[in-house]
Amino acid sequence: MAKFGVSHTMKWVCALLLLCNTIVCNASSRDHEWFQYDAHQQVQVNVELFLSSTCALCHKVDDLFREIEKKHPWVVVHRYLTNQDKSALRRFDKRLQQVYVSRLSVPAIFFCDSYWKGFNAIDDTGFELMRALNECHRAIARQGTLSDALVSTLRQEGLANHYETLIKNTPTGIAFVFLAALVNTISMCNLFCLISFVCFLWLVPQQSWRRFGVGMVFIGTIGALHYAQQTQAHLYYQVPAHFFWVGFCTGILLLTFVLRDAWKRPRFEGIKPVSQVLCVGLLTLISVYVYQESCSMNVGCVFEDWIAAEPSSWVVRWIYPWLYQVSYVFPLFVLLCVLCSLGRFRLWARHQQVCRIFARLMLLCVGVILVVRPTLFTDVWIFYLMCFGLLPLAWIIRR
Repeated sequence: MAKFGVSHTMKWVCALLLLCNTIVCNASSRDHEWFQYDAHQQVQVNVELFLSSTCALCHKVDDLFREIEKKHPWVVVHRYLTNQDKSALRRFDKRLQQVYVSRLSVPAIFFCDSYWKGFNAIDDTGFELMRALNECHRAIARQGTLSDALVSTLRQEGLANHYETLIKNTPTGIAFVFLAALVNTISMCNLFCLISFVCFLWLVPQQSWRRFGVGMVFIGTIGALHYAQQTQAHLYYQVPAHFFWVGFCTGILLLTFVLRDAWKRPRFEGIKPVSQVLCVGLLTLISVYVYQESCSMNVGCVFEDWIAAEPSSWVVRWIYPWLYQVSYVFPLFVLLCVLCSLGRFRLWARHQQVCRIFARLMLLCVGVILVVRPTLFTDVWIFYLMCFGLLPLAWIIRR
């Protein structure tokens, strides 16, 4: 039995090393062309403006940036006419790929690795752009670098600016609140949190009341984090910059938890006591949520803009936000009820060991990401690669 345990643990260690190598190789480097220093060692922010000579709105945006250049010499604007220069069009396509956008539409603005579009009201847009430029300029001058937290915040603001012109044409009222909450729960920004939620519940022993209790604690924690994100958005998106050591220690704790469990339970039973799953699960869910909610398609920002665009009333300011919070966690509650009732089905009884092995492998990956590069939680392709790669691996380990 001891030899079996050592051999089994060695498999997990090898899998961990392979995962580390894969994650490091997939890590992308930051483009350092967004700012430089002038002769007086003052920060200059580069802005890339993609226009078309036949676009009337492009001329207005161009005039706006000429005024900005006059008032703020630290703003350096590079203009590209996509309908006259093929190299400009190729550069535009490259920039769009960096922010995972495929549609080429002008006018488009890039600065500090963020993408801005959507210009219904040029005055409002100019104010938002200048505020974001000042935020980027001050942060670079203070930190001397273009941090991931800064880029994440600016991308969220750029996305919100784009949807501000679209949400005026969306359905209003309760229907939009429910739709936004549902999309937010199952969006790309929540994939790692959802899978971590499911994996920890699979590690809880079969008794449904224990699984339900742990799941309700997890749901309450996720709901509290989501409420903090909505009410303190500007501060919230700065958290990842100061969260590294918390995430790192949580990753080490999660890796130790999974590997120790593989040593003690080579047949992958449920974990007792449940308090271990609860404590490690809470820390992991908090860490994953903090990092993943900085992704570039955050429905919460769209909802906030929709609220701001609606006529002010007590229903809009109080009822809608709370209804949105409840609607956000309701799908998690439904998922929890489904997971608690799985024990009644024979199909689950036959495959629950595979699911528990998959849960351990997935949590192993989550721990590696927390230690190596937490910003990968915003990469949906990493998520799909892990899911489709670990499921057959779980079947192989079971055999």
